[in-house]
Amino acid sequence: MKIHVLSDGKQTNEQFVKRVMHAETEIDALHFREYERTAKELYQLIDQCLQAGFPLHKMVVHDRLDVAHAHQIQTVQVGYRSLPIPVIRARFSEFSIIESVHSIEELHKSEADQCMLSPIFHTSCKKEAIPLAADILQTAKRPYIALGGITPHNVHLVKSERIAIRSGFWEAENGCDILKIYREMRENYEEL
Repeated sequence: MKIHVLSDGKQTNEQFVKRVMHAETEIDALHFREYERTAKELYQLIDQCLQAGFPLHKMVVHDRLDVAHAHQIQTVQVGYRSLPIPVIRARFSEFSIIESVHSIEELHKSEADQCMLSPIFHTSCKKEAIPLAADILQTAKRPYIALGGITPHNVHLVKSERIAIRSGFWEAENGCDILKIYREMRENYEEL
């Protein structure tokens, strides 16, 4: 199972770098979803992570193509407020694109290289969002990154081999330990 960690925009640069560096070996992809930061501030945060030793190939920048391009980050995540995927492909052919989608129909129509599908379960981040039903998720015809309400207690119910975690990581006492617990709970269930 691959674990994607999404930033939540609540940490200082120092707190952010310290937490992700402590858990770096357990993080398969780190998504910079920093809506409140300016391009310059996001650039500086990524720069500090790189200087601390976080691998460039594990970084994903959400929506800020300019910042990703400036740092030569190869993967970007886009959503409803982003440029259309054909425009991105025409102007930034080097990017691998992850699109945020919220239904099986959007998943199947997406022109992106990968999709992040949410919400899988109820989540405190988007209380009004209705989770996708398990029977609907089984109709997915392409792989996806599962996001939304995934905890160590329900991770075994997620059929995707890639999961994304936001608050579960940032609100845990120890980010590295919680990611290990996610993996252990999934592996223990698969062994049964």
